[in-house]
Amino acid sequence: MIEDHAGYPAWEPGKMPGPQPDLCRDGELYAADLDRVAGRFRHFAGGPEVSGYESVTRYRAGGAEAFLAEVRDRVAQCATFSPDQSGDVTWRAQVAERDFTGDESLLIYVGIGTAEEPNYPGWFLGVARVGDLVLVVEPASDLGGSRAFAKTMTRKAVQRAT
Repeated sequence: MIEDHAGYPAWEPGKMPGPQPDLCRDGELYAADLDRVAGRFRHFAGGPEVSGYESVTRYRAGGAEAFLAEVRDRVAQCATFSPDQSGDVTWRAQVAERDFTGDESLLIYVGIGTAEEPNYPGWFLGVARVGDLVLVVEPASDLGGSRAFAKTMTRKAVQRAT
């Protein structure tokens, strides 16, 4: 673990971490972020090309459900996008799986492939709700993401939260 911050990350343009999950990498905030009341952010590094983060955020009553609804909407908005705005390379964001852990969960793929045929660059991340908590887990590797590993790490995060 290379960072461990109590509270939730307060995003500032040009600094990491951005609003999470930052699916289109556009830095757009989530409206439900105004309902955050507590949290923790941890950043991990397993080597020069292996890293990831986990954030756990507590929301006011109803805020966690609202946040998950916003994430689903953001995935739809980011169905195809170009991170550098050039339009040269088409990226995709899509829900790969639903309800695999917690009260409500999403496994999301972001990359130039698809969830069924992931490609480099691309990765999977997990978002799960446990009551008023939302966990976002994003393991990353320079060689791309692993669907199974992202699911496993999201499940482990949910187990620790319950």
